[in-house]
Amino acid sequence: MKLSMFTRRNLFPATSTIAHHLRGCILGLLFLIAAPMCAQQGGGSPVRVAVLKDNLPGLDLASVEQTISVLKGAEFAVRTIDIAQLGSKDSFNAAQYDCLVLSHSRRFTATAKQNFLSFLKDGGDLVLLGGDGFTQPDSIVLPAFSRYEPYMLKDVVSVRTYADQNLLKPMQVKGRFVGLSAVGFNRVVAKFVPLLSAMDAHGRTKGWASGLLTHFDEYKGSNWLLFGISNPEFYRTSIFAETLKAMLVKMKSGELERTAAAENEKRLAVRIKLATPAPTAFLRLSEDGKHIVYPDGRRFFMIGANYHRPLNGALHNSGDFDHAALEDDFRKARDAGVNCMRIGFSGRFYDDPALIKECARKYGIYLLVVVPGAPQDFAENAGKVAQLYADEPMVLGYDLQNEPKIEALAGLKFDGAKSPVLKLHPEFEKNLPAFAKLWNEATDPLTRGVPSTFPGLTGPLTVPDEWRELYGATNGTLDLWISKQIQAIRKYDKHHLISVGYNRFLECLPANKQLSFVSHHVYDRPSSYEQVVSNVTALDRIAGVWSDRPITLGEFGYSNGVVTPDGRYLDLHTSAVGEMIHYLYALAKGYDGAMKWALTDWHWDVIAKAAEKGRNTQIYEAYFGMYYYDGNPRGLGRPKPICYSTKFLRDYVDEHGPGGTLDIKRAQTSIGTGYVYKAKNAMFVGDYAYKSPELEFRSQQPSNVMVTWSGDGIKLMSTSDATVSIAPERLVSRITTESAKLEGDCGAVTRKNGRLSIRMLEGETIHIR
Repeated sequence: MKLSMFTRRNLFPATSTIAHHLRGCILGLLFLIAAPMCAQQGGGSPVRVAVLKDNLPGLDLASVEQTISVLKGAEFAVRTIDIAQLGSKDSFNAAQYDCLVLSHSRRFTATAKQNFLSFLKDGGDLVLLGGDGFTQPDSIVLPAFSRYEPYMLKDVVSVRTYADQNLLKPMQVKGRFVGLSAVGFNRVVAKFVPLLSAMDAHGRTKGWASGLLTHFDEYKGSNWLLFGISNPEFYRTSIFAETLKAMLVKMKSGELERTAAAENEKRLAVRIKLATPAPTAFLRLSEDGKHIVYPDGRRFFMIGANYHRPLNGALHNSGDFDHAALEDDFRKARDAGVNCMRIGFSGRFYDDPALIKECARKYGIYLLVVVPGAPQDFAENAGKVAQLYADEPMVLGYDLQNEPKIEALAGLKFDGAKSPVLKLHPEFEKNLPAFAKLWNEATDPLTRGVPSTFPGLTGPLTVPDEWRELYGATNGTLDLWISKQIQAIRKYDKHHLISVGYNRFLECLPANKQLSFVSHHVYDRPSSYEQVVSNVTALDRIAGVWSDRPITLGEFGYSNGVVTPDGRYLDLHTSAVGEMIHYLYALAKGYDGAMKWALTDWHWDVIAKAAEKGRNTQIYEAYFGMYYYDGNPRGLGRPKPICYSTKFLRDYVDEHGPGGTLDIKRAQTSIGTGYVYKAKNAMFVGDYAYKSPELEFRSQQPSNVMVTWSGDGIKLMSTSDATVSIAPERLVSRITTESAKLEGDCGAVTRKNGRLSIRMLEGETIHIR
């Protein structure tokens, strides 16, 4: 007996609620009768599949019809249901199904949503057809699919099986496809396996046409087969049909979740021990105290990043410390050219300092360690951290606190006594926010409403007479707070430098003379040329106060979750241009470096679970990373364009050190800004296009086009696909247009009129010899 799903559906027109429930009961009975007969034909228990066929207006449901067509056969018993049935306790019996197939998740009733999630929680499998239906405002929130820029599939000309998976046979189909990358985001409680790669004309993977998310917690035992392509014709291809049929059988077997759980246990069991030899000496201050230098006296320039990853598994709440994930992040930092990371935003970093030391040594990354712990235990906390890292040469120094607030410091006790602030103004003891408000009023002429860049500061700090007592008490409080921590650190550690990660005007008070260097945080959003310039020139204003010590940006960054004046999110290529301006400004002006916030994006599924309350803020906070998560099990993250820039910059700085000139100019980018940097044997340009005798380029996206040269040849890189033209003889006289030999991946190359024109591919470095 083999019933057509369309015939069965037409047998029971939905004329009333009673008829509807009766139809569901009879269909369920027919389904249970048909399943054993199908099993007899196929020689085994069929995969029982329910396909949600909900006729939403304006939707092309070709993928649903194709799924029903594909799953005809002895291995599958298929039934169609609609939202009303899914939302009915009488007609939806989860025990009848092994798998649900959805093309959209909109307009679910509360009961339908509850039934659906209960099915997944009980280990039921899921197939999602196309990502668009799961990213709408009224969609069910699942840790799969996102409209975040890196997951938008475009320029795809073929789909093929991912080379590093072992679940599918090799297959390929050609065609112009679009959609959303089929990424599952629950790395901590699930294993993601890319199945089908979406490829561009240059053979680059642009994302995943299909992927598998196998849960070993939260939705334990539930496998989610994701298809991200939105083109209806994709669902008529053999690669879709073969993937769907093969994976449904594997999903039902139970082997996938057993393997995923075992791999997770194995990974969490990894323990990395301290084995790499330490450097023989420490970073230190130069003789004049104005710069940070290597042990041999060479200038050290931070090409840095902040490490803050509590949301994706390196440090998670289950009690297991994922050593392998943390080491992978250090590897990614090294690959991006990062030479310094600011760490310590979670106390878990201090559970195993040997792990942190080993990763720092192995990957050559210096550490600025943030002191954690309760504010009232500030001196004790500083001493504890110093005991852990006192003898580690890969530690640059200690950051006494991340962005301290003056009202919090004012409320602390010092040797059991009230702070100088509260001695001056006892009425603030029970209302510290009132003190903060007064302090903001006192400093407003200098901050002018922009607290992290204080544009009103034009030289050494001068205090108006009317605020002299308040400034004095505030400075006295800050002096006690800093000095007591330094005393606690120096009890154990005589080597390392000490700073505070300030994001406010407190940094300019005299109490900070005790610190080794400045570590300032700037976050003026890049809505205009003027704001970009205000951000980077904050370094100059700070240097006007502290001309006798190293000046750094301890945090800066442009989130790809910030909305630009054109109403769109800041794209990855434009943010790379804006962020390079920060690194290059510090380099050209002789400062000691900058550290981007942050190394990795936060995970989308955690952000989504914040629900609509605060969602925009969470999206802004989530997308500051140099790397974004793409589910790839080898690497656990894909570089944004900024990574290619910092790697190229690191190679140059290691050889030549700080220096050069930077021209920040107005441009047609969404942040209104571009730049031209020139230094010894180097030219870096950020814009859509540029023209000079040495270098020309044009691109569809803002690019950092970077070129360096030496007797060994010319190195060239662009952070987006671009047509780049150079006159090689103007850079290295022995290299002519005709004799030039190119090494590296690129598109077409033409040689004409003394110039090489190269179709550069994003992030690929070309060597010209």
